Amino acid sequence: MLFRSLINRVEVNKTLADTISRKKLTVVLGQRQAGKSILVQNFLKRKKNVYVYTPLDGGKLVDDREKACSGLDADLLAETLRMLRTTPEEPAIVVFEIGHNKKDDEIISIYEALKTIVYDRQLPNIRGILVMSNHYSIDAFPSDHGRYKTVWIGDLTTEEATRYAKSKKPDANTSAYIEAVGRHLSQLQPALRKKSLEEWRKG
Repeated sequence: MLFRSLINRVEVNKTLADTISRKKLTVVLGQRQAGKSILVQNFLKRKKNVYVYTPLDGGKLVDDREKACSGLDADLLAETLRMLRTTPEEPAIVVFEIGHNKKDDEIISIYEALKTIVYDRQLPNIRGILVMSNHYSIDAFPSDHGRYKTVWIGDLTTEEATRYAKSKKPDANTSAYIEAVGRHLSQLQPALRKKSLEEWRKG
């Protein structure tokens, strides 16, 4: 996947790990292509008993937003709860990734389904992660009396952006690229594909 080995987002990774360890339910929120899925995937690499509801590719998050959570229904929830209850004391993580084409009512439904799982009284060691883009109507998302904590995934730091730019164009003036383009992954990557900053400016 993009950026997996090129950017070490130390502070974001620490925040994500700390939040998940303290809260039953974590909402990972940020702009599209900010690196949310990669951060979650890297966090889950060494975890056992991970249930991911998005298109599956060897049990990993994959980049197919059109189908994400498309099969979520009562039968799926029942099956997930059945599997988790076979070892109720064992820690597990359930991840739902919401596709960019979902409507507000669908988002709330997916959130409520995940909450049903992580707050099941028979499953004291379950953690939930909901991955979604911030272009949805966040005002429509339930505040829910502190049942979840939000982790915001924003732009790269200047250091991270510089490291990524140098990995793509070792001889370029990376400061000029970052100043002109910004530090968001979706902006920085296509600019670095161009032969020069001047070519990118010409569109």
